[in-house]
Amino acid sequence: MSYAAAAGFSQLLRHVFVLTTLLYEVTATIMEPQAPCHYDLPYTNTFPIFCQLNYHGANYLCDPAGLMSRTEVDLLADTVSSLNLSTAFCQPHCGTKKLRVAVVLENVASLHGLQTCSQSVPPLHTFSSRPPALVPAALEFARLLNDHWDDAAPADLLIVLIKSVLNPRLQSKLLLRSFHPSHIHRPIIVPYFTRRLSHLSRYSVGVFLNPRQSYLEALKETFAHAGKLITMKQLPIMMPKPTTIPRWVIYATLGLLATVIIAVRMANWVSRRMDRARKPKWCTASYKADSRFRAGFAGGMMIRNEQTRKSTMMFRSFNKRNGIPPAQRI
Repeated sequence: MSYAAAAGFSQLLRHVFVLTTLLYEVTATIMEPQAPCHYDLPYTNTFPIFCQLNYHGANYLCDPAGLMSRTEVDLLADTVSSLNLSTAFCQPHCGTKKLRVAVVLENVASLHGLQTCSQSVPPLHTFSSRPPALVPAALEFARLLNDHWDDAAPADLLIVLIKSVLNPRLQSKLLLRSFHPSHIHRPIIVPYFTRRLSHLSRYSVGVFLNPRQSYLEALKETFAHAGKLITMKQLPIMMPKPTTIPRWVIYATLGLLATVIIAVRMANWVSRRMDRARKPKWCTASYKADSRFRAGFAGGMMIRNEQTRKSTMMFRSFNKRNGIPPAQRI
């Protein structure tokens, strides 16, 4: 084969590949799943058929693809009733004050469908082919569906379970790897808290399911977790706890503190007064004792001058008696 023939054959293969990719993308776009903003509205003529309400016999479950059997739905109903929840598909007769719940099971969610519903969705090329990058897309799907059903089905808790996610942008890159390369078969479940449970909105996070875990088990765990969150957030309302110290406690504490301070100052004042009253008596007694000691030591003489004078006179008389000359006398 000549060089020109080889170049022409490679060019032909390149064109065939491009045409096949474009045809696959167009087919996938035409046959892609329904966008959340195009879902049938509750209590329209087609809504019971779309959600298979008559088949499952559960007025809170919308399962267009039939991912759960009737037996599994009956087992799930016990969990829902234990949490004292009511259905969100109750218009126009929603007289109950219970929290309203709606469960949606979606077989395939398309990122292209999300973009058709909202301009706030990032471009398709920003989504990675890795499964963790599609969790925000599942949360966006739940938000758009809740906004679409806001008037017809005012749910406080919307649980969305998506079996797989479709990203048409990835088909041109991964076309030769698998038959459906853009499908990421990792089920995602999203509990979306809104309306009366909007204070729990930070817990609206998508979670990947365990491949060995059934949809019934996943929904039961999600309901149990949501029930714990609802109970924890309602406890402060049912059993209010004092957040501040009562005023009477503050006043009583200040009064006791003032009493202690006054008592200590009074005790110090009394002790000082007693010390002052005792101090002169101690000085007088000490002076008298000293005087008695000096008087007894001097032979009964109270004044030291008299003692000196009399002793001098005694020496003078002694000098006279011994005949000492006057010049040598003292």
